[in-house]
Amino acid sequence: MFDKTARFLKLPHSNERGLGPVLEEYAAAAPLPPYDTTPLAMPKPLARNRERGNLAFSFAGLLAHSERVAKAECGGHVDGDGEIPLAVQREVSRAFQAAAVGHVVDKIRQCIEANKLKVKGLVVSGGVGSNKYLREE
Repeated sequence: MFDKTARFLKLPHSNERGLGPVLEEYAAAAPLPPYDTTPLAMPKPLARNRERGNLAFSFAGLLAHSERVAKAECGGHVDGDGEIPLAVQREVSRAFQAAAVGHVVDKIRQCIEANKLKVKGLVVSGGVGSNKYLREE
């Protein structure tokens, strides 16, 4: 989902690294006006009360929501060759990453609590596993 969101936001492609790290870089950059005073927030997937305790992961709704928010912030014009302002790219990247990582962290905590596990360590591998924000959370 990180790569798909980065593609939709038209973040610059890099030959040295994938789009996920590019999205992470945009998410970590300082917010630009108007988001420096009014940040965007995205709901965590499967966070409604009726889905608490469900240990499933789902990012499809978050991707669709991110696309809707980006379009709304650009006045509805993002398709085709339309430009996405840097402020929108950074803020949607930040809000998406926070919601996606929050979803993963919540599900891991739910699993640990539900099984009463005493965890001394956790291994997350793959591309997203190298995300600094995820490792800090």
